[in-house]
Amino acid sequence: MMSAQSESAPADWELLDDQLLNQCRVWDLRVRRYRHPRQGDNSKFYYLDSLDWVIIIARTLAGELILIRQFRCGSNALSWELPGGIVDKGEDPVAAGLRELREETGYRAGHFQTLGHCWPAPGLSNEIMAKKPVMLRRMGNTLAVVDPIRRF
Repeated sequence: MMSAQSESAPADWELLDDQLLNQCRVWDLRVRRYRHPRQGDNSKFYYLDSLDWVIIIARTLAGELILIRQFRCGSNALSWELPGGIVDKGEDPVAAGLRELREETGYRAGHFQTLGHCWPAPGLSNEIMAKKPVMLRRMGNTLAVVDPIRRF
């Protein structure tokens, strides 16, 4: 006997085609054509084929949250964000997180703990974001908000 939950679970769509439309530095624009599992009709879906990213939830020894401020073209504005960036091909996500923290803030982590991963925009991208919280040793200035242009 099937449970009500398994009876109502959506079926997988059949992937019919996947094409590259535009290749960029950190992501590719692609289109996939799927067949609906019950209705049988075909539909196109556009998505970003992205490299994986890592974000760092970092605090100073005083407990201050470290943020960076940088321009984002999607919003056409400056944005306060957690430090993070691309995981290079073949790079360990932990190593990428520690590298990005150092590059964007000038801080180095004393130790870290992995929180896991998520798909930040599964309807738009296949990007996986790994989250790495870290504690920091004091490295000169201990401001909680760091401008990425300014190095310590």
